[in-house]
Amino acid sequence: MTLVAVSPALAKDNDSSFWAAASRLVQEVFQPEEMPVNFEEGQDEEMMDEEFVDPKEVQQALREIKDQKRELTRLAKQAKKLAGGEGILGEISALLEQAAGFENSINEGINLRDSIQEFRDAQIWEELNKIRAKVEIPRELAQWNKEIKKLSTMLKQKKYQNMGFDLTMAGSKVEETKATLSAVQEFYNNGDFESAMEEFDGLRQDFHPGEIMSVVQRMQELTNRLKAVKNAEVKERVKEAFSEVISNFNEGEYRIARELMDESWNDIMQMINQALSVGKKKGTSKQNFFQVTDKLQNQMKNKAEEKREQFQPQPQIQPQSMPAETVRPVESVRPIEPAPALVPSIEIQPAPEPIR
Repeated sequence: MTLVAVSPALAKDNDSSFWAAASRLVQEVFQPEEMPVNFEEGQDEEMMDEEFVDPKEVQQALREIKDQKRELTRLAKQAKKLAGGEGILGEISALLEQAAGFENSINEGINLRDSIQEFRDAQIWEELNKIRAKVEIPRELAQWNKEIKKLSTMLKQKKYQNMGFDLTMAGSKVEETKATLSAVQEFYNNGDFESAMEEFDGLRQDFHPGEIMSVVQRMQELTNRLKAVKNAEVKERVKEAFSEVISNFNEGEYRIARELMDESWNDIMQMINQALSVGKKKGTSKQNFFQVTDKLQNQMKNKAEEKREQFQPQPQIQPQSMPAETVRPVESVRPIEPAPALVPSIEIQPAPEPIR
């Protein structure tokens, strides 16, 4: 047996040949077109984001469509009662069909992102609000005009005079309201339903004829009850107790006056009943009765101050008066919701931006 000695140099050459052959083998197995592709940073996340739609966004869109269909159905029932409401019913039917189409597309789950975006772009809420204006404004106008006419007649009646109210100023408010209602009617007749709704909503926030009627009628009832109180000093203290109602009324704060009267009505009635017993056997003493009237008067003053602060518009903060680090971009402000009127207004929520 012959032993072959291998020199270190030859062993090194054989080792290099082995790794060179292995390298060629790898290159033959993994051709360039089959090598793994390295995504740029963020590219895979972007592709996944395009395919994924948050289930909460899907449910939000479906809830909105359900609300829209329910509101359109309600408006359709009202439109049937309107003269010439056939055209409005046709608009409602078309919008219902459009909403149902979006609902079906989203429920199918195919191209969810595109389906939801198309639903947003359709702006069904805006179209629905236009229909709502067409349906509700004529009825509300008729009711307001009826109430205003009733109030005008009431303010001229003799039994409502000499109670401390400035009824001339109240009459001016009635004429101002008539002018606003005429403007609403003109906007409506010209097809500018958005302006008609804005004008009407502004009126409802500021005033309602029922507020003046309620205060005047209740004060007339209190005046009649006070006729049974014979003690002039006691009678005067009773009048002072609810003087806050009269002062707010005469300042044009008819809503505050009405709320004060409503919220304090039971206390006022109890006070008058106690006034009838002052000085009588087993009745209330004059001193105790005056404590009752003072307490009620202070309570009504405090309530009036709170209500004035609540109704008073908040002043806008000027950016230059704030530290630079606290200044933020001004965001869009939602319109103030209208005050309750004879016909309740439906709160339409603006459609939120799609969740990304």
